[in-house]
Amino acid sequence: MTPKQLIFVSEYLMSGNATQAYKLAYGVQDDDVAAAGASRLLRNVKVVEYLKEFRNNITMKTEITVEKTVEEIAKVAFSNIADVLKAKKVKDLPEHVQAAIAEITVTDTKQGKKRTIKLHNKLTALDMLMKHFGGYVTVQDIINKLDEEDTNKIHQYLLEKIKDLQDPS
Repeated sequence: MTPKQLIFVSEYLMSGNATQAYKLAYGVQDDDVAAAGASRLLRNVKVVEYLKEFRNNITMKTEITVEKTVEEIAKVAFSNIADVLKAKKVKDLPEHVQAAIAEITVTDTKQGKKRTIKLHNKLTALDMLMKHFGGYVTVQDIINKLDEEDTNKIHQYLLEKIKDLQDPS
């Protein structure tokens, strides 16, 4: 890899933002130019192999895998506050229930101790799982599945609608 490619990869691994990494590595100011360059680099065989090897090394050193991460997110996504309220002590809760707890605060009141339990954001966890498993369908996904003939038909239809909006007579 070239020195600039190494800078790009290093910046990309730190920030996760390919466009910004390209701008820093290549001294580019224009976002569109940087996005196009970053896209090309992320398809470059040497860059792809380097990123893959780096991620594999991190996985081996930390033992963090996609599977483990998805399991942890699923614990939050499918948590139930009723499971938390069943136990008097946190240590009595099953591990998957404990994983869903974000915060426990205890405050003294006139009536005694008040325990407040806050769970991690369930909607965020569900959203993360949906993205991971491809549960969302975007307009771009639909467009990508169209053949050229259907794409041309939609294009013509949209052009006619735009023309009608511009000239309502």
